[in-house]
Amino acid sequence: AKILQKYLSSKIGTGIKISKSEKFEVGTIYLKSDKSFAKEQYSLEINNAGVQIIASNNVGWFYGLQTISQLFPSISAPAEITNSIELPLL
Repeated sequence: AKILQKYLSSKIGTGIKISKSEKFEVGTIYLKSDKSFAKEQYSLEINNAGVQIIASNNVGWFYGLQTISQLFPSISAPAEITNSIELPLL
């Protein structure tokens, strides 16, 4: 999770937290476990409360984080770094 956290933070130009806690905080991606999901299956929920990836294991969470990283705008210059980002609600 720390490697993905660094990758996402560098991609969007601001810090982001990844947590398994259910306590929603701004700027945090929550990883929730659901053992009924298949090995690579995940569910991605983005709403006003935050971002949540539900999966049965690290593989599903990894794929969910990859999907989220594709939604972030690309930062091409330091001048573009911002303290906030917007993701579409899913």
